[in-house]
Amino acid sequence: MKRSAILLILCAVATWSACGGSGGSSTKTQPLSQVKDRVFVTNFYSGSIDIVDAAHNLVTAFTIGVDSGPTTMTLSPDNKITLIVASANGRLTPIANATEAVPSAVTAALVIGGTTESLALAADNKTGYAAVRNYNNGSGIALGAVQKFDYTTSTILATIPIPAARWIALNHAGTRLLVMSDITDSVTIVDLTQTTPTLSTVTGFSRPVAAFFSSDDSRAFVVSCGPECGGTQAGVSELLMSGSTIGRTVNVSSARIAVLSSNTLYVAGSPNGSGGTAQSVDTSAFTAGAPVTIGLGQKYVIKTIVNKVWIGSRNCLGTGCFTLWDPGSNNVTIDNPAAGQTSKGDVTGFTLITSNNRIFAIEGGELRVYDTNLTEEPTTMDIVGQAWDVEYVPQ
Repeated sequence: MKRSAILLILCAVATWSACGGSGGSSTKTQPLSQVKDRVFVTNFYSGSIDIVDAAHNLVTAFTIGVDSGPTTMTLSPDNKITLIVASANGRLTPIANATEAVPSAVTAALVIGGTTESLALAADNKTGYAAVRNYNNGSGIALGAVQKFDYTTSTILATIPIPAARWIALNHAGTRLLVMSDITDSVTIVDLTQTTPTLSTVTGFSRPVAAFFSSDDSRAFVVSCGPECGGTQAGVSELLMSGSTIGRTVNVSSARIAVLSSNTLYVAGSPNGSGGTAQSVDTSAFTAGAPVTIGLGQKYVIKTIVNKVWIGSRNCLGTGCFTLWDPGSNNVTIDNPAAGQTSKGDVTGFTLITSNNRIFAIEGGELRVYDTNLTEEPTTMDIVGQAWDVEYVPQ
């Protein structure tokens, strides 16, 4: 952020019409990076995507201009488009990975009426849904809604009003959407097969924050955050889609975030808002393993990589925000600072570089490299600005 001259150079090669993004398409053409082991890094400060060469640990001079304040990235099912969320103004920018630019059919960033932290993309590689908790319909009243859109043309297809809609989950067939709020103990089921989507509500959860569908879409595993989110009991419940009823439920220690791997659901959170635990849930037997102690902070992102569970947190009170849990050995590694050192900061994103089995992670706005045992490599890659998310998008 201190090197304004370098930042100006980066802005100059952006494909968007101005550094920080203007929401319009540019007629300028930039050369492709030609980076084989390519990594995208959203740069919140510069309003761009930095392109990193993972094979050589090099931040290249190539950038892709997007809208202001880019944060998270979501890859389309066919990995041809990366959808960028701009938290500063509630816009979505699609990037065609082959051209490293906005698709030619897109003339402006997609305006969804507010910020989102939950996207779901359908298998058709064009349709998406965004939960917009404070959706503004233009009257100045924040009502909440789910926006259906076509990200290949940057077009809003439908607005589905749902108060305080914050998290969503889409089934594999693209026919049912589950919507969750941070102020209710219910799940809204949206039937997408109707011309005008119909809504039904299932109660009996405890501040649900995530849901995952079984492979045949007959069941959904709904994750309740419990006390950490203002509810009563963290747990996982089986939502039977045929009758919209709750089947089995298993209690867990905490569950603010979750990831499904085969038939095992891994959850992590802070019991009663402090500390940290992680736990596994067998979605066939509907039993939970014993909780393990992990790092502090608000759990933000969780992934399964090389048969291990990786958990990134924010606001870790001076301790490490990166935790690695090996369910096989039950060993937990926390990236705590060494004596005399300070915490590296919030972990807001990480990705596996499959070509060499390394982990690229964003900590405290910087890009760091780890092996699969959470040992940091002595690699310096300076992101000029504030990095937020990272995705491996090889050519």
